[in-house]
Amino acid sequence: MDQLRGMIHRLVEETRRDLMELMMLEINAEGEVEAGLPPIDWERLSDNPSEEKVGWSFLKDIQNKFAVDGKWWLLKRVSYEERL
Repeated sequence: MDQLRGMIHRLVEETRRDLMELMMLEINAEGEVEAGLPPIDWERLSDNPSEEKVGWSFLKDIQNKFAVDGKWWLLKRVSYEERL
């Protein structure tokens, strides 16, 4: 069981690092994001599992409010941050 738990923790960490790299975020030596991620209100985030439309996502649900326009967030970062 300990080996399984360790494998899962490593897999989650590797996936997290891959996602941070894809979003072009800087990660410090401790594996933490330096800055740049928009906040997510996890407590208010909801999904509608009964929605059957092709292409539907909880990201499109009007009940979910996000601090940034996710469709354009990364493009704007790349355009305005000199290092990117």
